This record gives sequence, structure tokens and C-alpha cells, in this order.
Amino acid sequence: MGFINSLLLLFGGFALVPILVHLLNRHRVKVVKFSSLRYLKNLQKTRMRRLKIRQLLLLILRMLIVLAIVAAFARPTLRGDYSSGFGSAARTSAVILLDNSLSMSAETRDGTLFQSGKDFALRLLDVFGEGDEIIFATFNNGIEIPGDKFHMDVSVVEKEIEKSEVSYLTTDPRLALSKASELLSKSMNSVRELYVISDFSEYGWETLSDLSGMNPLPEAAAIYLIPVVDNEPDNIKVKSLDFGRQLIYPGRPVQIKCQVGNDNSTRVDGILASLFIDDKRVGQTDFSIPASGEAQVEFVYTFESPGFHSGYVELPDDAILSDNRFYFTLSIPRTIKVLVIGNAEEDNLFIKLAVRPQSDTPTQIDIKSIGLSSLPREDLFSYDCIVLNAVEYLSESAFSAIDKFVSSGGNILLFVPPDGDQKFYDSRVLKRYFGARLLGARTVDKGSGYYSLKNLTLSHPVFSRYAGLDKLPEIRFARIARISAPDNAMILGRYSSGDPAILESNWGQGRAVLFAGDLKPESSEFVRHSLFVTFINRTIEYLASDMTRVSGSQLAGETDDLIVSGITPAQQIEILDPNGEKRLVTPKHTGRSSYIPIHDALIPGIYRVMASDTTVAIFALNVDTDETAQRYLEIGEIVKRMPGINTTVLDASDSKFADVINENRHGRELWHLFLLVSLGLIAVEMFVARSGRSEPSESE
Repeated sequence: MGFINSLLLLFGGFALVPILVHLLNRHRVKVVKFSSLRYLKNLQKTRMRRLKIRQLLLLILRMLIVLAIVAAFARPTLRGDYSSGFGSAARTSAVILLDNSLSMSAETRDGTLFQSGKDFALRLLDVFGEGDEIIFATFNNGIEIPGDKFHMDVSVVEKEIEKSEVSYLTTDPRLALSKASELLSKSMNSVRELYVISDFSEYGWETLSDLSGMNPLPEAAAIYLIPVVDNEPDNIKVKSLDFGRQLIYPGRPVQIKCQVGNDNSTRVDGILASLFIDDKRVGQTDFSIPASGEAQVEFVYTFESPGFHSGYVELPDDAILSDNRFYFTLSIPRTIKVLVIGNAEEDNLFIKLAVRPQSDTPTQIDIKSIGLSSLPREDLFSYDCIVLNAVEYLSESAFSAIDKFVSSGGNILLFVPPDGDQKFYDSRVLKRYFGARLLGARTVDKGSGYYSLKNLTLSHPVFSRYAGLDKLPEIRFARIARISAPDNAMILGRYSSGDPAILESNWGQGRAVLFAGDLKPESSEFVRHSLFVTFINRTIEYLASDMTRVSGSQLAGETDDLIVSGITPAQQIEILDPNGEKRLVTPKHTGRSSYIPIHDALIPGIYRVMASDTTVAIFALNVDTDETAQRYLEIGEIVKRMPGINTTVLDASDSKFADVINENRHGRELWHLFLLVSLGLIAVEMFVARSGRSEPSESE
């Protein structure tokens, strides 16, 4: 036998009160001299003996009454099978956690792991009785509690279990366990239980090694672990997709590479992969993949038109369907609006000729050339890219306008003049956005040599068309801008002097490419070299058509915002999800960019951002393929990670799991039995006390 509220047993000391009362109220015999009456003395002795016995009986009864009442409030319980003949079961508070992360979607012979978990949760309800309270919750990398409170009606919990669905999210059990511990700690019931139904996937449950920051389970609470696993993994998945930083334009073939993973322990041959573009199958290829290994699948496709495009790579069905597709989207611009700013408009001639050497030359780039004096009249946010052509100095207002444009998502190509205002370029541009310093000009004396471009990053989209050449044609420079090594920029090329020649960096939400030199013919041969035309066109294309337009790396459930340009606060913005459902969103507008919240995008597929029923952006969400690896932690390893916790493993397929739970509980409560005993003792005490008063007193 045990006591639930054992501290209340201390009040058993009140059983001594009747003894104190008895001692204080003992009859003191007064000696009175009287004539010798032998028979009267014998009668007195008999009555005194009877009185003492009655007083002792009353004393014992009153002590037992106090002890019985104290024991009843201490809530005695009885363990073991023989306890079933006494009293009612101790009330229980239970939290049932069902893992609904992506890994639980694995198909088995008996259905999905998640369905097996639901079935066990429904069977588990049979172990609860009248007065018990239950919370059901699903968890992934968060926790969802349908009612957010304990229910004493089992039918309500049953409906919540039946309505639960598997998600596309990853597993992080720490939040769920911490929340469950918090809920149980608030319960007043003596028996507190936590049931965790999961596949205990290695990817998610590895995080349980760190228990810091979690709410501890209440003392004496029991946690039950119920594993549901797939003993025959069968899963091949598309892990990633790569466009190779190519500049994508209509009529230009694009190579698409996919990385495929095999979770099976055997090699798989003859797998057919399909490429879909804009809901049409445009390519197929078969491949083989080694056991527990990876393979690369390649497609080539030519987009015929500009605008928004979407697609996916698809594999055949297997145990986990959601990772058999990898979605992507891309946007091919119809025109790229570029503003070229020079000290004077005529200084921009070489850039204009590089983009459009003839008036009828076909190009996507729509270029406008101005001098500094015309800059205040321009709406910079109507352009995709700005070229700052070796401007010697910018006023505070002019630079502020350009800075705001780039920082809010625009792009800029800068040519830094060797003789430009060193203080302006050094502090306002190079130091702030490139982590570099402008050190002045470096000039080659006439007849003593020249500088040349070296170490171009040929893997970069700007220079990738030269990747197959053994050596680039030499370009001579007589005068360059000296720049220190940058702290937060990428060097795309250097001069033969070792100075950085071409840098790339982020500029707020936008990006910048910087060339350390001007375009004057007396400074270099650059404007007469074939590389100049390639550099101008491909840099503008690269900046204005950033490869972030190819989306697919973001995962379902991530909470990043989508940056979209070209919408106004007056427009109604909706997101159309892969199921065809729309929801209104409220973007945050900053300059030329708007930030669209996509926090509730929880399913993989293609999403469209609609402004007044017009598509203004598309994006793709995929699943985390590490979550679907079908590798499970041994249940013993999970138990080791919960030291000091009363942990029991239940077999979901064992029909006698209820017996294990009942054996672990406190047993049957006997408080009502003790209360009945105390009432009975009170009745006996009252009878004995009344019978004593009804006898004639000794003085009669």
C-alpha cells in the first residue's frame, strides 16, 4: 500500500489529542469518611472498572477516527492484481503525442506508419476510465494541440485522433516533449502519463541528445515510447536540382542536373526519371543507382518563351511518395531595363555600342543613357539595373537615391575611375559594401610595360563561355584603380599587379559588380577587346536576371519572406497554393521591393503570387529529403537519452499493452473506504458515549 498525498500523514499526530483530553479530564477521587459498608465498596469497584474500560474504548475509537480521516485525505492506494477488489482507480492525466512528420508517411504492408500510429492511439483510449483527462497532440518540428486543454470525454479525443493528418515537415521532438511536460506539471491528478508514438527517425530524434531548455517531466510521471517503424525500407528520392548558374534565355539550351539518393540496401537498375516543364513531360532518362548511394541524372531543355516557368523531376512511386518529385520555378525576363549614368551622356558611348552595336540588333536589354545632370529626373525603381560609368563624384542626394535603389533589391555595375574622388569611393562604396579600400591610381610609365587581366573566375556565369579556352586573349591596361583585398566580396579577376580587378558583393537586398578602372581608351584596350562586349552584356544579364530566379531550394514550412518587385500597396495580393486554394497576404513594401510572407506554405509544390488576378511571382517548395532517409534510432538509445525518467517501451502490436500500463500505475485508491471506516467509528463512538451517560451515576 502507498499514499498519494503522503505528506498529509503528518497530521496523524492529531490522534494524540484524545489522549491529552483524557488525561486532563480524569476523575479525581475525593476521600470521604463513611461508615463501613462492605457491599457498597464492592459495588463501587465494579462500576469504576466498567467506567475505565468505557473511557479506554472511547479513547481508542477517537484516535482511530482521527487516523482514518487523515489516511483518507492522504489517498491510500493498493498495487497488484488483488487491488481490483477494492475501490476505484486513481485518476490519470495523460498526454498522447503522435509524430506526424514526413518520415511517418512511409508506406508499409499495413498502410502508412502514421496510420499505424493513429490506430494505436485509438486503442490506447481503452485504458482510460471515468474521471481521467487526456490531451492528444501531433508533433513534427512544432506541436499542434487541437483543443489545447485536457478532455475528460474520450469521444472528443477519439475525433481529434481520427482527424489528424501526416505533414511534410521534419521532426524535432524537443518542443513537443517540453510542452507535454508543462501540461502534465499543471495537472492535479496523481497518475501522470506521457505516450510518444513515433518512428524515432534518426534525422529528427538525434536532436534529443541535448535536453537543455526543456521542461522536466513531473516527478513520478511515466513516459511510454511506442515505436512504429518500416522494417523493409524502399525509397529512392530526388535530393537536389542544379541549373549550374547558367544564364537562361529563350532559344538557349539549358542543362539540368539532378542528384538522386537510394535509401535501399541493394542496387536498383532501370529507374526512369522524367522532366516536366509547365505541366508537360519534356524528357525522360533511365539510370541505375548503387545500394545506399547516389547517382546524377541530366536533362537538356530549351525554353522557347520568356516569362514564368515551372517544372519538376519525377521518379517512380515507392514507400515515400513526397520525395519522388523535386519542384522548381524560374523567370525569364522579357526585357531588362538598364540605366547607364556617366559624368556626361556622351561618356556612355562604348557601353551603348556593346549592348546594341546596330539599331536593329536583337537584344533583351533596353538601355537608357544619361549624364549626372539628368539623374534627379529619373525614377530609378523603374529599372532592373544601373551602370555607374566611372562617375568621378556623386552628391549626397544622388548617391542616396542609388543606394536606396540597390539596397532594396536593385542591382548595380560600377566602374571605379582611378582619378575619382577617393574619399567618396573609399568610405561610401568600397569600405561599406565590399570591405575594401581605394588606395589611389596605379599607372604604367609610357614604354615601360602594362598591366593585364589574370585569374578570371571562368566558372562564374559572366565568364563561363570562356571556360573551355586554355588562355584568354591579353588585354593591356595602362592605368587602373588600386583596391585592397576585400573582406566581404568575391574576387572574380585580378590584374597582373596582384590588385583585385573585378569584385562581386551584396549591397543590402541587391547585388553589385565592381570593375577597378574606367573605360577611357587612353587607360586601356578594354573597350576595343571582344571580352568587353561579353562582360557588359553578361554582367547586366547576370545582375538583372539573378539565378535566384530559379527557386527550389526552399522547404515546405520554412518562414522566409518572398521578395517581389513591381506591385503597389493598392493591389490585393493572394497566394495560390498547389491545391488551387487562395489566401490573402499583406506584404511589406520597401522601395521597389515588396516582402510577401509565406509562413503558412506547408505543402510541397508550385505556388503563385497573384496581384489583382495577375501572376507577379512564382516559387517552389520541396521536402527535406534527410527526413525521409528511413533510418531509425534503436529504442534503447532513446531510453538512454532520458536518464532519471520512468520510461517504458510498449509494443504497438501487442494486445496486452494495457496490462503493462495498469501495472505501472499507482493502483486502486482506498480513500473512500477509509472515509467509510471513519464514519463507522464515529457512529460506534457516539453509541458508546451515549450508553455511558444513560447509566446511573455513582452518587445515586
